[in-house]
Amino acid sequence: MKSEQEVADLFNRVTKGMAFFENPKLKGGRTRLIRHCKRRRNLWRARFVNIHLRDPWTPVDCIAARDKSR
Repeated sequence: MKSEQEVADLFNRVTKGMAFFENPKLKGGRTRLIRHCKRRRNLWRARFVNIHLRDPWTPVDCIAARDKSR
């Protein structure tokens, strides 16, 4: 796939018309997960990580830059 949008479109076409039955045993976990994802602090953290820490070398660079300034 060339883009995330193409993957999303493919998934939507494959699952179109499918019925999803909610498992009552998993409902509490789903509710807690949704509540966790909607908390402002968690949204900010996710955005920060996705924007600033996408490259695994970024934290290493920050530590190295801090040590050089001492």
